[in-house]
Amino acid sequence: MDDPGEIGEWWLPSTPDAKAPGWLRQTQEHRTSLLLAGSLSDPFTTTGTYRRIHGRIGNQAVTCEDCFRSRTGGNLLGGLNAEVVEVNQAYRGVWFDDGEEPGGTGLAADLPLLRDWVAPHSLTVDWTAGDGSSSDAVILRAERLEPIVLRCSLGDLRLIQTLQTSGDGVSSRTIEQSLIAQIDVEEVIPAATFLDEIAVLADAVSLASERYVATRSVQLLHPDVVHREGSPVRRPIEMLAQWTPGSDLPLKRERVLAEYQAIGVPGLQRLLHAVSAIRIPVRRAVVTRHQEGAFNSDRLINVCAALEALDRLAAPERRSFTQRIRQCVDLAGPPATELLGNRDRWIGWLRRRRDHVAHHLLPTDNRDGLEDLALAESAYLVFVLCVFRLADLPDEVFVRIGEGPWLQWLRNLLAEVHP
Repeated sequence: MDDPGEIGEWWLPSTPDAKAPGWLRQTQEHRTSLLLAGSLSDPFTTTGTYRRIHGRIGNQAVTCEDCFRSRTGGNLLGGLNAEVVEVNQAYRGVWFDDGEEPGGTGLAADLPLLRDWVAPHSLTVDWTAGDGSSSDAVILRAERLEPIVLRCSLGDLRLIQTLQTSGDGVSSRTIEQSLIAQIDVEEVIPAATFLDEIAVLADAVSLASERYVATRSVQLLHPDVVHREGSPVRRPIEMLAQWTPGSDLPLKRERVLAEYQAIGVPGLQRLLHAVSAIRIPVRRAVVTRHQEGAFNSDRLINVCAALEALDRLAAPERRSFTQRIRQCVDLAGPPATELLGNRDRWIGWLRRRRDHVAHHLLPTDNRDGLEDLALAESAYLVFVLCVFRLADLPDEVFVRIGEGPWLQWLRNLLAEVHP
């Protein structure tokens, strides 16, 4: 069920005395909105766009960014105005001054699938049978992980394990584990700059795990926002935004393409470096892994565009689509080349379907959707292997992919659709 919202009062920084009561609400899809019992501007003479709105919920300051009015309840005959304001970003715990860009000296992001990929076996349960003189015992264990330190363009990117217990200790007791990605810098920088580096990490792990790595929560740290006056301890600022949702299903180890235990910190560091250099095509490809219910034709177009962009970064001179895809297949190498068999035949098939979809031509038969699926998945494999080659991942990664269930499924699908 969606959050019904928290009541507070809201105003524009330029008119702090003109306040309106309202509710700050965030849906399960991470959409944030303000439901105002009143209006921050005249609905008949203004556009209803607000670069910044200040608010207070209880004793907590709130800054809402890049807002626009989506509905209004005002009327020409008087009565109470009301409006619904969509909020692109909200920061709970701070008022950023008018004209000040939201930022800080640190940012921490919780990426649940990052935890599943890095630490799949750190929580264990031991069952001990009693020998007559003692009772049976169940022991919950949590292995303490040392912080993983990586390098990004801002400095150190640390992956920090957090452990929490819950339950009353009588009816239940559980251990909850998170792996937080945190960056700290000396001077205040925009929040968007931090998020760019977190996105590179999320995309790299998405490629390795074969699952879209979504963001569950983000906290910004600012030197002026502390627990108490004079304290050096920064108080986290909760950042609300429309994070792209991910699946809550556990990570399937057999579908993982590159295990963290196989590549280690050096391999992950090289993968981050490779993804950072080609982040736009990587983002275009990775986004196809979370689009539940998306058409196979849409996935096909996105992956083809990602492959073209990948080769264009390496060779900006003019080349045809066929030439660019051929270069990508050659870079990917086995097991992609073994799966595709006749490289040029597969590229010709890919080009024809891509042109067909791009120009919105009528379906040729009732198997077009299946063809798009086979081509989108095999092209995505080519893209992933290209990135892994650029990152110089160990040979065992490519062997694992070649022997894994995804490649076997792809092999059967291609044989059925295009024998």
